[in-house]
Amino acid sequence: MIDVNAFEFERTVLNRIENDNMLNGVDNIVIGFSGGSDSVALLHVLNKYKHKLKVNLCAVHINHNIRGEEAQRDEAFAKDFCKKKGIDIKVFSLDVSGYAKENKFSTEEAGRILRYEHFEKMAKSLEKKGEKTVIAVAHNSDDNVETVLFNVFRGCGIKGLGGILPSRDNIIRPLIDISKCDIEKYLEEEGEKFVVDSTNLQNDYTRNVLRNEILPLVTNSINNNAYGAINRLSIMARDTADFIEEYAGNLYEQYVSKSVEKIEKKEKIEISKDICKLHKVIRLEIYRKCFKETAGCLKDVTGEHMEMLDNLIFKQVGSRCDLPYEVSAFREYAGIVLCKNTRKNDEKYSDKYNDKYKIDNNSRNKEEKLNKSLIEADFSFEVIENEDKIRKIIKNGVFAVEKKSEKKYTKYLDYDKIKGEFFLRKRKTGDFIVINEKGNTKKIK
Repeated sequence: MIDVNAFEFERTVLNRIENDNMLNGVDNIVIGFSGGSDSVALLHVLNKYKHKLKVNLCAVHINHNIRGEEAQRDEAFAKDFCKKKGIDIKVFSLDVSGYAKENKFSTEEAGRILRYEHFEKMAKSLEKKGEKTVIAVAHNSDDNVETVLFNVFRGCGIKGLGGILPSRDNIIRPLIDISKCDIEKYLEEEGEKFVVDSTNLQNDYTRNVLRNEILPLVTNSINNNAYGAINRLSIMARDTADFIEEYAGNLYEQYVSKSVEKIEKKEKIEISKDICKLHKVIRLEIYRKCFKETAGCLKDVTGEHMEMLDNLIFKQVGSRCDLPYEVSAFREYAGIVLCKNTRKNDEKYSDKYNDKYKIDNNSRNKEEKLNKSLIEADFSFEVIENEDKIRKIIKNGVFAVEKKSEKKYTKYLDYDKIKGEFFLRKRKTGDFIVINEKGNTKKIK
């Protein structure tokens, strides 16, 4: 928290811009402008110092068309604010709810994606003139605290504790050191009005639960400066993460190599078993970089996933784990192989470590073919056609044969759900099942 007067507030913003070289060589700033207190303060300060900073400003307002009359009110406010101050503004009216439904996103996530798409669209249109452009968004230190806690509760590493970065690529956040309270006091002192998004007062979104319930409880019951404590932790985590990333980056090529899979002609990443000699923190950072190169992104990838890879390096050859974005990791003699989990890849590694028996199910006349293909495997197979018997087997949608008639080694499968080829074999060491949508696994032998 800063001593709130206009001079100190503005100096804090300008110091952040200068210390992070946010505007070096920049001609234009595209400002995300909702009309809320944060974006009003950001636009007000930048407009006040635009000549000193030698930049042109363009505000972008996104109407999400979610909040009815309130959304129209916000759009009108944004236009009027910019008109009075002589600031260029571009308004986009978007069907966020439709986009969310079509792409199976939450409304909150859909809004974020579309906002940044249109900020980028405006920035690129200005850059066509040969002018360097950055995007300024109004995240404050309270937003950073909420992000840190959100990351912690979902499962994160050091990078997640770092919260919101002050700048990333062409996006800058000049208000990241300033609290919401100080922003509103500054606007009051400057005589600037702003609009309030009523959904921020509701607990329909996870972030709002943190803001409206959890953080007030912590502040009132544990530490009245909890926001400051979490922000300090965040800064230390960022510095630590920067050091780890740089150190691990220098070792990356020593322990990681790339090759092309012979059958699929797809790239795979190989991590040497010698990585075990490194400190675990460095190993996890190298895994993280490997995963990003394989999957293409790290969204929703947690510290738990990297722990799965670290556990795998110490397991026996033939072990495997499945990760988000259809990435699979296999323990081979030389270390870990990381690749996209295509069907051919899956069969290749299954064939390498297991003997299996193929069952032909392309014909409805199955019994002869099934028993013939399994005759040397000590398995027998019966396809049940009798509807009365099926009804006795299935109760309430699950297989539930009465104990007195069930044989110990008799198992029932829904044959109609088996598509394509079906393979049957005995359990072997290293076998596992995937137990949830996150790709977590459990050994079965």
